[in-house]
Amino acid sequence: MADKDYDSKEYFTRGMKTFTTDSPFQISSSPWLDDVRYREYVAKHSLRRNHKDVPITYELTEMGPLMMEIRQKNMAKVEELFAKERKANKALDAWFEERFLSNLTVDNLKDYPKDSVGNIFYRYLIANDYVPEFAPGPCGPTQFEFFQKRLSQCHDLEHILGGFGFEYIGEQGVTWMRHAAYFRHLSPKLAGELNTNYAFLLSPLILRTMLHYPEAMETVWDVINQGVLVGRSSAPVFMMKYEPILHLPVDEARRQLGYQNVVDQRVKPMADIWAENCKTAIDPRIGEDLKEAAE
Repeated sequence: MADKDYDSKEYFTRGMKTFTTDSPFQISSSPWLDDVRYREYVAKHSLRRNHKDVPITYELTEMGPLMMEIRQKNMAKVEELFAKERKANKALDAWFEERFLSNLTVDNLKDYPKDSVGNIFYRYLIANDYVPEFAPGPCGPTQFEFFQKRLSQCHDLEHILGGFGFEYIGEQGVTWMRHAAYFRHLSPKLAGELNTNYAFLLSPLILRTMLHYPEAMETVWDVINQGVLVGRSSAPVFMMKYEPILHLPVDEARRQLGYQNVVDQRVKPMADIWAENCKTAIDPRIGEDLKEAAE
């Protein structure tokens, strides 16, 4: 193809018309493009580098309030989609009817057998001086509020059962697992609503990797592919109840819960390069245990 074809753009535009508007402001068919806050967020977090003093979770501080605004605006729509889904999905309906929330504490976990799910979770919490997301208190009345509350309770356990590390590349894997599970087990419209935040959190990470960390690209693809495979082939991870299996070894717990195609991934050396040695959580499964935390 000659350079003139690129210069004239005729080859690529194929007679596309020119769009016009009388509006004095930027306007398009996409509400996301029309909002400068989303344009700025996507541009900044897609094009920037990582930094040892900036945790990757920093992006949540900017996306969180934007997502809260969208949730409030679309709450009636999301509730309607949940109600419609429950009529066709008996398992989801039963899950909402039970409305189970855990009240686990660190002390509840300390006596589980060595290398059981509960023991690994306990060592992870102690090593990192974390408090589990099981604080007592009322959950909001909507279906979405319960859905989000239970998500926060199960996230770290999804790392353990899904086979993903606690470093930042592992975070991408466990999030893609949820991302895929929604689309596999729920209607596309409901899955799309629930995945809006993931779209804004995950997509910039891929572009950032391609632009700045090509040596990590294969590892990131492997983790993403693994997350999608587990999410699509397993029982719905977002409805799993982990509390009854905390005493079990990880492999047995996976079988009982319905996890499929899990491969335990350990990518910390490359994850440290990708994150520019930003501090990440200590993972007791790779030898970084209580002793290291105490030091």
